Amino acid sequence: MEAHDNLTLWDKLAISNPDESEEERQKMHRMANAMVMTSQGIPFLHAGSEFLRTKDGNHNSYNAPDEINRFVWARKAEYQENVEYMKGLIALRKEHPAFRMAEAEMVRAHLSFPEMPEMNMVGYRIEGAAVGDSFEEVIVLMNANTEAETYTLQDGVYEVYVDGENAGTEVLRTEKEEVEVPGKTLLVLSKSVENSLPAVEGNTSQNPVYLWAAMAFGAGLVVVMLMERKKNLKKTA
Repeated sequence: MEAHDNLTLWDKLAISNPDESEEERQKMHRMANAMVMTSQGIPFLHAGSEFLRTKDGNHNSYNAPDEINRFVWARKAEYQENVEYMKGLIALRKEHPAFRMAEAEMVRAHLSFPEMPEMNMVGYRIEGAAVGDSFEEVIVLMNANTEAETYTLQDGVYEVYVDGENAGTEVLRTEKEEVEVPGKTLLVLSKSVENSLPAVEGNTSQNPVYLWAAMAFGAGLVVVMLMERKKNLKKTA
């Protein structure tokens, strides 16, 4: 999205969207970097992008003074939430090989592009389990529209790890049947193996009564086995 040549991403967004608020441009900036960090191949990050680096609009700063090319570290504190967002994207990518398949053939075999409900949306699905990921399935959805759009999910429960405000390895929330993708936002959703299993009527897996019953049943089996073993030992004595 940006490099040492040309405008920084933050400056480019400011020049190309002069009527947008800083809050809206931050959403665009996060979405752009989230696209990089969830794409296949080696990600390229411009130093300082995590705190919205600016060169005051200078697009060719090779001969500019330090005042332009320096890192303004005060911006790190000013935009700490954006720094944490970038750290979360990096952590997610490191933990899940689905985002960094080693060969082009793997990408062709295990990444597909489902149809999107609206224009200015892009999304793709990764077969995570096929590439050794703990995520059985990964869905990345991008909405460049101003308004939120709704995407229909397949069966099962999906966990959200990235949205327009947070990113990382912790589940932000769960979605089922459909998910709303806010404007100028990238979402990362996953379905783990346990969430792919058919739901048991009454959701007994989440009911402590059923859990205790299962434990009691297992303990009873152990007692019966021990008693039978004791009887057999007496017979052979």
